[in-house]
Amino acid sequence: MSFEEDFLYPLYLLIIGGGMTGILIPFFNKLHESKLKKIEIQREEAQKRIERAREDHRRELEIKSEIIKNISSVYSHACIAIFELSDKKSIVGNEIKTTVEGESFRKFFSEREITTSLIEAYFRGSKLVNEWKEYVHSITQLWVIYDFAAINREPSEHDMADIKEYFGKLVTIDWDKFEKGEDMVSAYNQFNTVLYDLKSKIIQKILHEEINTGKKI
Repeated sequence: MSFEEDFLYPLYLLIIGGGMTGILIPFFNKLHESKLKKIEIQREEAQKRIERAREDHRRELEIKSEIIKNISSVYSHACIAIFELSDKKSIVGNEIKTTVEGESFRKFFSEREITTSLIEAYFRGSKLVNEWKEYVHSITQLWVIYDFAAINREPSEHDMADIKEYFGKLVTIDWDKFEKGEDMVSAYNQFNTVLYDLKSKIIQKILHEEINTGKKI
């Protein structure tokens, strides 16, 4: 064997191999570091999405809790206001004066407006908005009828038509007597039961709908 074969060729290979190693190792190290950095960025972004989702969920629960609390308050004050009228009607008849400035009705009216604004803002596009508006409208009309009965006045045909349309299939009262202001306490008990059930259904829908949309969770 010649000197070139015994010494120079292996030397060339060693030099070339060393050069390739010197180039490839930093390249692969850099590639590996780049992949690790990319994975870390993706992990951080995923963590941020999780935290954002948790915060959104927490905020959604807070909003829904506030709305549900307001709905319950609207129902409670409305029932108290109407019962006061039905009870006074049964006791003193046409001697009672209107209680339009009564505390319960004032609270009902103000909380009705606040709650309606919240539902419109956070459930826009949902059937829930109209359902809530029909609910509080029926309560308002019912209060008007009881208020008229308390001062021995018959309600307007329009008011009675609204009440019959909303409650007609849900109660079993004598509408002729009711329109004349008779047996108002007994009728109130039925209205109260229906309003409670409808309130509960509205609350359930609020719990199962996403805020700002009408889509199911």
